[in-house]
Amino acid sequence: MYKFAQRRLRFFRIGAQCLDDCRLLLEALVLVWYIESRFVLTQGNGSQMKRKTYTFLLGLLVLLYAFPANAEYWEEPLVDQHWNFSIAPGYAMLYVADESKVRNGFGGRLLGHYSITPNWGVELKLRLGIFDGDGQGQQGIYSQVSTTAAFRYTFDLKEWCKPYVFFGLGWVRTELDRETVTNFVAHSLFIEPGAGVAFRINRRFWLGLETIIAPIVAGGSEINGSFTFQTLISADLRF
Repeated sequence: MYKFAQRRLRFFRIGAQCLDDCRLLLEALVLVWYIESRFVLTQGNGSQMKRKTYTFLLGLLVLLYAFPANAEYWEEPLVDQHWNFSIAPGYAMLYVADESKVRNGFGGRLLGHYSITPNWGVELKLRLGIFDGDGQGQQGIYSQVSTTAAFRYTFDLKEWCKPYVFFGLGWVRTELDRETVTNFVAHSLFIEPGAGVAFRINRRFWLGLETIIAPIVAGGSEINGSFTFQTLISADLRF
């Protein structure tokens, strides 16, 4: 009877904490909406500014929301999790230097990570980006495929919350298509600094947020001086 009462008490405690976490997240989303409607929609070129500001503020507030959250029931130390396989879709932006123009679109990445120590790890990534335009007109549609090798440093914060930074070097293939004709294909080198945070859902599965910026440093002249920005929602399987 005593053990049954303990289990029920723990269940109600977890339920109450989940409700409180949902309340905090809802407050963050309401704050994002208020800032967006008050300060973003009133600016010129509202559509582009709205999208970029909304993405940045939402990511920032989700990060801030994670730190005060009480997750004692997730504090069990995790050991022997050296491998991390991850998929992450999200928002992408391409700045094309020759056009002096920003193009918005879809981004995504696949990742394989190996932890050398509890803090340091190495990873290989495959990224994809498809950016808006007019495939039947003069703007054309840009697409990118890239591979990256990177080092990652994970901070010791909580067992349920793992912020990290990384730095990598990669190769990217950029293609511009106008109508049914490929206008150019450029192969370039880029650097990739970035940061993210992962939240523990259970022992093996994590959800997180990741942001990267990848300036092109050498390669095809058509795309030199350009850079890519991505904000992604990641789903990780760790073992």
